[in-house]
Amino acid sequence: MPDAGAFFSEAGGALRPGGRLLFAEPKWHVSGDAFARSLEAGERAGLTRQGDFVFPGTRAVLLARP
Repeated sequence: MPDAGAFFSEAGGALRPGGRLLFAEPKWHVSGDAFARSLEAGERAGLTRQGDFVFPGTRAVLLARP
């Protein structure tokens, strides 16, 4: 995504407290490092990591607004 910070700021603002967002990217399209940087942007936007999900060929994490 071109601007992960802007995306997570908007997405987090749209969630009510306790709301959750499943963030997923295909492994062949996004490197592990790029995925980690996107998650860091989500945390800077105030989202908390709730857990990892296993989908074949995909990196996926559940994020929540406190």
